[in-house]
Amino acid sequence: MKILCWNVRGLSWASESAPTLKLVLELSKRYQVPFICLLETKSDLHHFDFFDANRFPSWESSTNFHLIENGRIGLFWDTNRVTCDVLEVCEQHMHLQVHCKVTQHVFLATFIYNVYSVPGRRDLWEYLAQLGASITSPWIVLGDFNYFLSPRTNEEGRR
Repeated sequence: MKILCWNVRGLSWASESAPTLKLVLELSKRYQVPFICLLETKSDLHHFDFFDANRFPSWESSTNFHLIENGRIGLFWDTNRVTCDVLEVCEQHMHLQVHCKVTQHVFLATFIYNVYSVPGRRDLWEYLAQLGASITSPWIVLGDFNYFLSPRTNEEGRR
C-alpha cells in the first residue's frame, strides 16, 4: 500500500505552501495513493475540513487539531481502498491500525510531528520505545522528527 507523508508547512493556497500542496495532490493522483499524511498544517479544524471537502470529498480524515493550536497532523484515506481505526491521538503523534482492502494486509502506523524542545522529543522517544515493545504486528513510523544530524544538515534543508 502506498502512503504519502509530507511536511507541507501550511494548508493555505494563498501562501508559500501552495506549490507544495499542488505537488502533494498531483503525486497522490498520479501514483494512486490511498493514504496521505500532511504535517505542520498550520491550520484550524474549519480550514482543514474545507480543504478535505474540496480535495478529498469521498475520503475520511482525522487530525490532532483539538489538542494543539495550529494543527500538526492531518490524515486522509480513501475509504474504497483503506479502513483505518484511530487508536491514539496526541500532540506529537497519531497511532492507527490500517487495513488495505486491496491486499487485505493489516498494519499499525504511527505518524509523528515532533516538538522542537529536547524534553518533548525525549517524551516521544520514550513513548515509541514503550509502544514498540508491545507491538508484534507490522508497524511503520513516519513523520517529521524535527531533528537533524548536524547544523549543516539543517541549513541544507532550508534551501
